[in-house]
Amino acid sequence: MKNENMTKERYLEIIANFKAFVNDIANKPYYDKEYGTKHQGNITFAHFVFYALVRGKNPEITTHDVESEKYLHILELLRTMSKPNYRDSQLRHSLRVAMGLTDEEITSILSTSI
Repeated sequence: MKNENMTKERYLEIIANFKAFVNDIANKPYYDKEYGTKHQGNITFAHFVFYALVRGKNPEITTHDVESEKYLHILELLRTMSKPNYRDSQLRHSLRVAMGLTDEEITSILSTSI
């Protein structure tokens, strides 16, 4: 665990919250049987990049191509979110829901990791 501002119990709680979020069938992509279309679930690539940061890992482990446009875009979003005055964000809300984090914890993790 890299983040010294967080207790071990809180760290384990965040990890457990995220694993429960990922394993919840309601958050996964699903097919609309009537129209035959696939709908995106609530789990995104950004969740896994942030999860790597929470665990103190290099976010590059979440992608096959560190030069991909999607990966670079997510890193830029996370860098923007690391600014203390930046509060409103759909991604920030999504991270709060997925991991049970507060805004201060998100900012702390991002400021020590990125």
